[in-house]
Amino acid sequence: MTDEPGAYTLAQQWSTGLNAGDTVALTTVTRFFPAAPSEVASWPAVTRVAGADRVTTAAAVSRAAHPPFGADTVVLARADDYPDALAGGPLAHAHGAPILLTGRDRLDAEVIPAINRLRASRAILLGGLAALSQRVEQDLLASTTVTETERIAGADRFDTAARIAAAVGGDHAYLAEGADPDPARGWPDALAVSAPAAALGRPILLTTTAALPAPTRQALAGLGVRRVDVVGGPAAVSGGVEAEVAAQGIEVTRLAGATRYDTAAL
Repeated sequence: MTDEPGAYTLAQQWSTGLNAGDTVALTTVTRFFPAAPSEVASWPAVTRVAGADRVTTAAAVSRAAHPPFGADTVVLARADDYPDALAGGPLAHAHGAPILLTGRDRLDAEVIPAINRLRASRAILLGGLAALSQRVEQDLLASTTVTETERIAGADRFDTAARIAAAVGGDHAYLAEGADPDPARGWPDALAVSAPAAALGRPILLTTTAALPAPTRQALAGLGVRRVDVVGGPAAVSGGVEAEVAAQGIEVTRLAGATRYDTAAL
């Protein structure tokens, strides 16, 4: 017998006297023994990681994820637009690095102590000079522990994402909408997939809703991608884009819910 909570099947036998050769009938009954309330697992505690703005919030996330002296490399992206930072998630994870955000024209003052706390010696800048100016790079070398910089940049956001993907590698990629004139759109799907993409070491490529950009198409071929998960419904990434990917001999799966929240829950 046991006193542990759970479901157990009991075999019960009744007889009024048996003789040799008699057949015995057994009846099975399932009984449930609930756990005491104190033994039921509670919901995990919720912790908020936040700053006064997106720059300081990114620095706060870095503090929460990395102890002092805890990262040799940091990844730096512009704070006023999302594509480079979202595509950079798997790259940052591969280097054990946080993603920090800054303005385009100079290194934000709040980023300096975040880097110095880690004693990072290397910074990877995402995007060209229009995204992060030469002054940002100069500030890194002059005001932080960084002694080496690298820039991953393309002609546009799609090309930059493709170059980041090349640095990550992998034959299984995610494809998400990367441009929309509505600032409330264009980022939720890529954001939702950034954590699993990072954990699984899969690159994130970007597309327009209606057509597959040339840099993305070339990246799929150059990486030897065999499977693509399209993130979002046809309003985000059209069936035409899905067909373009499939035409390259790539297995395509669509991850989509009725809304952005449903898609994120997948």
